[in-house]
Amino acid sequence: MELKVGDRVRTQKGHVLQVQKAIGAGGQGWVYSVEDDGLAKALKIYKPNGLLEPEKFIRNLEQNAS
Repeated sequence: MELKVGDRVRTQKGHVLQVQKAIGAGGQGWVYSVEDDGLAKALKIYKPNGLLEPEKFIRNLEQNAS
């Protein structure tokens, strides 16, 4: 899912992220610099089949990401 500068993305937790610029792309997906309520953050969007074990990855994020 390629995004353009200015695009807005709503997260599962209801945050609205605005794309500031593309940082890079690779085999797993795309990385963007985004703004979340005035804070600079990074957003990675995975390509379909970009993760070998998506359930394990999601569990890890839920347990460790803030």
